[in-house]
This record gives sequence, C-alpha cells and structure tokens, in this order.
Amino acid sequence: ASGVTTLQSLLPNPNVQLFLDSLGGLVAPGSHTCGTGPVDETPGGSLPCVEMSLFARNGVPIAGNDRNWNVRLDWQMGPNDTLMGSYLRDDSDLSPDFFANSGALPPFDTQQGGPSLVFRGQWTHIVSTKLVNELRFSYTNIDFSFSPLASTLAGPLGNTPEISFGSSPLPNLGIGGSFPDARAHKTTQVQEALTYNFGRHTILGGADVTFVTVRDEIPFNSRGSISFQSGGGFDAFGNFIGDFTGQSGSISKQFGNPIVNPSITIYAPYI
Repeated sequence: ASGVTTLQSLLPNPNVQLFLDSLGGLVAPGSHTCGTGPVDETPGGSLPCVEMSLFARNGVPIAGNDRNWNVRLDWQMGPNDTLMGSYLRDDSDLSPDFFANSGALPPFDTQQGGPSLVFRGQWTHIVSTKLVNELRFSYTNIDFSFSPLASTLAGPLGNTPEISFGSSPLPNLGIGGSFPDARAHKTTQVQEALTYNFGRHTILGGADVTFVTVRDEIPFNSRGSISFQSGGGFDAFGNFIGDFTGQSGSISKQFGNPIVNPSITIYAPYI
C-alpha cells in the first residue's frame, strides 16, 4: 500500500496511472523499510524508492465446467433394414483461465473453452443373401478458443500492449500476444459401401467423400508489445515511468488478418 502511495505522488503521469490501474486494487500484505525488501523498486535518478512485495491473487471465483453426453438410437425397420444414429457432445470452459494465463492481473483475465461434437448415422440394407449396402454419414465440429473475457475487452485497458520490465519480478501489463487463439474445424463425411459375397469370395466397393472447412484465429502480436530495459541511470521500471524503453528496449507490433479459412474436399472411391 505504501508503494501505491509513492507512485500516486508521481501523478499525473500516464504510465504510472496505467500501472496503478492494471493492479486492479491488488496490494501485498505487510510493510517494511523501502530498499530492504527483496523486490523493492529503486527506479534510479531522482525517482523515489517504491516499496513492493510478492503477492498472489486469492479468493478469485473460478468456473471450470465440463458437460459430456451421448444420445444413441437404433431402429430395426424391418428384416432387411437397420438405422442407427448417435450424437456426442462435450462443452468445457475455464474462466478465468489461470492455467494458460497464470500471471494475469485482474484487468487482463482470459478464458478457454468451447464445444466439440460428433453426429453420425448409418443405414444398413440387406439387398439379398449376397448383397449388403451401407450408407454412413458423420459430422464433427470443434470450436475452441483461448480469448480475453468479455469484461476484459469491455474494460478501458482491454487493448493495452503487453508491457514487460526486463528482469524485474514485476508482472507484465496487458494481454499476452498468444491471445486470442481459436480453432473451428467442421468435417462432413459421407460413405457408401457395397458388399457382395459369392462362393469363397467377397468384393467391397464404394466411395468416401469428405468436406473439411477450417476457421482458425492465429495468435499474433496485434496489440503490440513493449519491453522496457535498464539504461541511462534508471532501471526498467524507472524507464517505464519516464516513457523510455532503455538502451536495449524494444517495441514491436504485427499487422494483418489473423484468420485462416481453408477448405478441402476429398474424394476416395475404392474397390
């Protein structure tokens, strides 16, 4: 709390305000003489020592759900015809996602989850004692994502670049460049199979047709990233306060469309 008070004494400063807002009200317990703690920040120059300590986010409600179910129907239509259909679905979610985004500050929380499903059907028809026809259909779909929470995107810091502080134990600000990451794959498959038995011989023939559509969102550095380093008589945090990246600091950002949307059709006749 005393470190927060020290930083507030440097206001108005847009970077200091960004840092305080990113903490989301978090403060570490305890106090000590600034400069004696293991992670106190001594920014350098005329900037004051900032008392800091290690902390963990406690008491955060986490929702982790997984619903998995299966429905199947078999119908004997007659002595020569059988229908089968089944539907399997799994829905999972983890929010906030401290597994893939363990070091996030409150304004930058993410989630992971989405549905996956399989529908399949089969019609078996006995044409004669020697000939059997099978028609099969299946549809599979996965739609899984690692993405910022809706509350994160709606917040004023949702588009903050990822900011790091060199070798400092300070947590990064912003959302990492690996978010969002999403994949949606749809596969439709139709199979026609004909089996003919005569004497000591069996002939199988048919066709397998598969349609695949993909919509993937590739993670890339769309919000940008800034790496602050020491230099010029200041440590990385001091250079952040002064809005200077440091002698080996860097700024990067990628531009373009992260959506990959290929499709493919596979024809496979066989005998």
